[in-house]
Amino acid sequence: MAFDFPSAPTSGQIYTGHGISFRWADYAWLPISTGGGVGEAPMDGQQYARSNASWVIVTSMPAIIDGGTF
Repeated sequence: MAFDFPSAPTSGQIYTGHGISFRWADYAWLPISTGGGVGEAPMDGQQYARSNASWVIVTSMPAIIDGGTF
């Protein structure tokens, strides 16, 4: 089953398909939690972290040198 997301969404717009709701976050459709916790992070090649019960893109990561962090 494919999702039929709107092609020109507005900020904060909600789309529901196949019993799952998503909110447009100005860059991607993010799943809305239904009380069962935060869903899985998007699988689009970006690095994500949880913040305020949703996924946000991590813009920088600490360097790891010899097993430690800088």
